[in-house]
Formats: sequence, structure tokens, C-alpha cells
Amino acid sequence: SLVLVLLGTLNDDGSVTAFTSHGTPRSLLHPSQLSVASKNPVLDFFSSLQQQSPTPVVEKSVVQKRVLGSQENLMLPRQYGPNPNVKFPQMNHVSCAILSSTPTERTLRAALDQVMQAHPLLQCTVEGDGEPEERIDLFQMVRKGEPNPCTFVSRPGMFSSKDVLSIIDVDGTDRSRLDKSWQEAFHRDLDDGSWCQVETTPLWKVELHRLKGAKNGPCALLFSFNHAISDQSSASKLTDQIVSIMAEIDQRGTTALRNPPKKQQIPLSVEESVLGKQRTFQDVQIQDFSPGTVQYIAGKALEEAKGPVILPDGFSQGGGALG
Repeated sequence: SLVLVLLGTLNDDGSVTAFTSHGTPRSLLHPSQLSVASKNPVLDFFSSLQQQSPTPVVEKSVVQKRVLGSQENLMLPRQYGPNPNVKFPQMNHVSCAILSSTPTERTLRAALDQVMQAHPLLQCTVEGDGEPEERIDLFQMVRKGEPNPCTFVSRPGMFSSKDVLSIIDVDGTDRSRLDKSWQEAFHRDLDDGSWCQVETTPLWKVELHRLKGAKNGPCALLFSFNHAISDQSSASKLTDQIVSIMAEIDQRGTTALRNPPKKQQIPLSVEESVLGKQRTFQDVQIQDFSPGTVQYIAGKALEEAKGPVILPDGFSQGGGALG
């Protein structure tokens, strides 16, 4: 059987904040004690998996497109200044699941192909350069106009498991060797996004780390995403879907699923989720701000003044980068 035990976030000091499958915080643990570790957990939404309302099902042959939202644009390798030769690197999101047994390559590939066919951002590229019509400030950083915006383009069948899956055979039978292998790859992919060329390659990849000398021993599934298409909720639910599909394939002895995942639409951007379809933050007018919205923003600003909201409550007591 394939078992997924815990979810969590890998901290800079090597500790892990662990979560149950419902996102409930648990104690701080070391990465070697967890079945799932992650980094950069909550910034965007990559599939209908994490949306509260069902996403409409679409025809399998439909090419889907959506302009990236402002937050998604920040995750791309992107030119912010006027020098076309200077680009900020992409932001990466990495998640790892430890399975209690190792699936066959055939089973894993079949499960990956199923989820890729269902979720369009798992087989898409980005078209458009996102460059403005003009830069209107002294430092040429403020943009005006966007004639060729960065756009998600998903064409059914453009990618498959052959384009995203790598098999890493680890020498030996010791679990510590397996952990060393996936943890090194985890830290590598946090900072190095060279594996992804957003114009031509998938925006994610998977590595199966398995022990060569252990028959049916544990393995690690290491997921790396361009952060424009992922948050940890999405990655966790994607992992659960892949594991569930593999379990059904093992149980029934066939890759023909009873209820294969249905083809979904590209999910809304954060702006569209808040403001409505086809709207961005630049469309916001004064009438869009209710007293409740103003109160919420003011409250968050006060929170930020007290301390960085993304850090644990006990951070100011010492430790970490600030001593």
C-alpha cells in the first residue's frame, strides 16, 4: 500500500512545521521525521483542486488561455528594468512526499498522465513578454500599458509524464540514503529554476527517488513547480490524487480507471477570485472599496507594523536571521 502521512513546511533552520491533511498546525519536527516537506507554501492557486467551488468541466480538445495575474507574474523569470539582458530568476515551490512503498514506473507514469490531462496548468507554457508600452518614472520601473501580456497557454497533449518525470536510483537500502538524496534535490530546486523554460517546457517536474537495493522499500516523490502555478494546498491535494490513482491501478491491475479525473478549466487568478472575471487590480475604482474592505486593510497594516505576518508568533523571542 501507499501511505501519505504528514504535510509541512521546511524552515530555513532545517526544522519543519508539520500539518495534517486538513492543514492543522502540529509541532516542529526535523525533515527526517516527516512524510511530506514543502517550501514557499501559500502564494497562489494552480488548479481546481484547491478551489472551494467546483471548476466547470471542459472539452478535452480545447486550447485554454488566461493572462497571468500580477502575483503570478512575480513568480516568472522576468525583466523588471529597462535592460533586456537582466532578468530576475523564477520563484520555485518544492514539495516532497515519502511513500511507504515504491510504485512501478508504469503505474506512476499512468497516474501523472491522468492528472496532467485533467489540470491544464500541468501541461502549459507561458506566451507573451509582458513588456509595457512605456516606462513612466525616473528609474524606468513603473509600467504603462501591456500590449503582449504573459499568458498561460494549455494545449491538450502538449506534454506528458515523459516530459516531467525523472527516476533517481539511490545506492543502498538505508532510509538515510534516501533522505539524503531527496533533501539535497529539495534544496537545489529551491534556488535553481534552470530546469524550467517557461516558454517551451512544463512549469513543473517530478523526481522519483528510490532505493536500488530495497525491494518494495520506501521512496520519495519530489515535486518542483514554478510558483506561478502552485501553492502548498494545491501540491498536497495533487499528491493525494496521484497516490489515490496509483493505489487504484495497483488494486485493479489496470490503468483504466473507474472514474478518471475530469478535464478542468484554468483556474481564476487571485484578482479575478476577489474582483470578478476579467478584472485586475488596475481596474479597481474607489467604489470597489467598502467600509469592511478598508477596515480589513487597515487591520492588516497594523498587524504588519507589529511584526512580519509570515513569521511564527514566537519569532521575536530569538533565533532565525534576526538573532
